[in-house]
Amino acid sequence: MAKSSKKKEEQKAPLEPAIEYVLTFDGQSNFITCPEGLVSASYTKEAWVSLSEPISTPNNILSGHQHAFQIEGGLPASGHNSQWGVLKDSSRTPAPANTWLHVAVTYDSQTKVMCLYRDGRLVGQADNLLPFNPDRTLEIGSHHSGNFFRGQMAEARIWNKALSQTEIQSNFSHRLVGNEPGLVAYWSLNEESGSTAHDKTSNAHHGIIHGNPVWAVSTLTLAPSSPAEPAASTVEPPSQPAMIQSRQSVLVLDGNLSGIAVGGGALRPQAGFTIEAWIYPATDAGKQVILAEGETLFYLEGGELKLQATPVAATIALNAPSSIITSTGAGITAGNWYHVAVTRAGSRPGATKLFINGIQNDNQAAIPPVLSLGNTYLGGQPDLPNSGFQGKLLEVRVWRFARSQSEIQANMTYFFTGRELGLIRCWKMNEGFGTTIGDRTTYRATGTIVGDATWEESEIPIKINLNAQERLTRSTGLEDYGYWFKEMAKQQKTEADPPFRRGRIWA
Repeated sequence: MAKSSKKKEEQKAPLEPAIEYVLTFDGQSNFITCPEGLVSASYTKEAWVSLSEPISTPNNILSGHQHAFQIEGGLPASGHNSQWGVLKDSSRTPAPANTWLHVAVTYDSQTKVMCLYRDGRLVGQADNLLPFNPDRTLEIGSHHSGNFFRGQMAEARIWNKALSQTEIQSNFSHRLVGNEPGLVAYWSLNEESGSTAHDKTSNAHHGIIHGNPVWAVSTLTLAPSSPAEPAASTVEPPSQPAMIQSRQSVLVLDGNLSGIAVGGGALRPQAGFTIEAWIYPATDAGKQVILAEGETLFYLEGGELKLQATPVAATIALNAPSSIITSTGAGITAGNWYHVAVTRAGSRPGATKLFINGIQNDNQAAIPPVLSLGNTYLGGQPDLPNSGFQGKLLEVRVWRFARSQSEIQANMTYFFTGRELGLIRCWKMNEGFGTTIGDRTTYRATGTIVGDATWEESEIPIKINLNAQERLTRSTGLEDYGYWFKEMAKQQKTEADPPFRRGRIWA
């Protein structure tokens, strides 16, 4: 049993949307006007863009009366002082439609050098350009309220200096905090609603969205701000047990079960996902499966958290790299509660991440698409002998996208309703009686325990007695309610009330 401790003051993590949204520009009337004076003599402009098909010209990204940053025929281009396309992508490989790419342009007024970048690669450079004479205007998605951008855009940023290639490469794949040196304005463009593009810096350079903005669920995956340091070259300190919050009846697994079948189709082989759960191992020995689907295993072994996407035998036969990502020095010990999670956003190194109590801990291994053809099981895998979990499982969830670290941290100590956006499986495993494990989502992937079920009153790390604010934000099933409430309040403050007009009507 976990030892109880005094309740400590919780650290409040910022609430981020459960699913990221992105602003879609129609190429006809959608654009954003920004406050004046944001582009200085030396500057960097950057953004993530995805062009709609057919690709039109010129697709302005961040432009003003005397400066332009656009995509012409699928190729990034830039210029200033009315020389709109003085620098173009030299790769001559047009960007495909409906594919995200990061583009950036820098200009150094001292060296008079302009550089163009695409996904962090230098694709163009122009020397001896006349210094830019700031014209104070800036629009997102248009030039002179015309030549509109057609597609989706995110993470638009303006800096008052020419960033180096190293700086661009280190920043473009994750969100910013907003207080980075030299950052003048930062519009993430993920509001989901409203007519204001909020600047995330303290400068409050909010933009006004014109036309009829359309918000769509984003397929762009970015790491959260202040990403965790890679764990490949260092040994992480042992993970600390979670703090006890309340008591409730929990299912106890003795390791003899071959897994609780709960349907199938929880994981999508070619897409992102998140698996998270609270675990209370009763032993440190052996391989203990938390969730399995087909050949994919999320499990504990030797005090480490692991995800296996392809059977070890298959990787040996194919002479392929290992498909197991593991924590390093986690030190998960028996008799304590831990929150564990795995997120997958792609097949590149670093795109799959392991978290223990909200802290990233993994070896940065690249994981191929998962083999998920088969049933989903909790607490074991029938085709893998001696893989049964020994201990307690609680609040096992599966999401259809890779959640950020801050989302995991902000919500791991609460039960979910099952109505949260992107949540496709949610087994609370606290029924307290019977042999049925219920799924709180609309997918209703219920399971049946084979044999006698053992339920035990246990101390758990999840809060049950919520305060008034927590009840308000959690009862709707929308975990980001508080975030959007604050954003709407900001918008109301920045928009003036319409003038009151008095008149008379005569019959």
